[in-house]
Amino acid sequence: MSDVLADARVGVCTSIPAPPVAREAAVILLAEPVEADVLRIRHEFLDLPGLALTVPQAARLVGVAVPHAAAMLAMLEREGFVESSLDARDVVVYRRVRLH
Repeated sequence: MSDVLADARVGVCTSIPAPPVAREAAVILLAEPVEADVLRIRHEFLDLPGLALTVPQAARLVGVAVPHAAAMLAMLEREGFVESSLDARDVVVYRRVRLH
């Protein structure tokens, strides 16, 4: 009589060991913070037609430092997504470029 059957008769459960599981480190890749922030600003301009933001307003909206917001808006302007102009108070305002 086999050992497995003998063990089963006396109430002992014998199991076959599971094969070893490969344990590889999980890797989560995140976008650079600048890219994520630029995407958020871009989304705000797309979601709110007519939105006009100054650099400090953009910084508050996304929750970043003013120099970081200025760099993001400059990047969007270089891409042709927004354009800057001076408002009545001579403050630079960024608006989405209208597609014709």
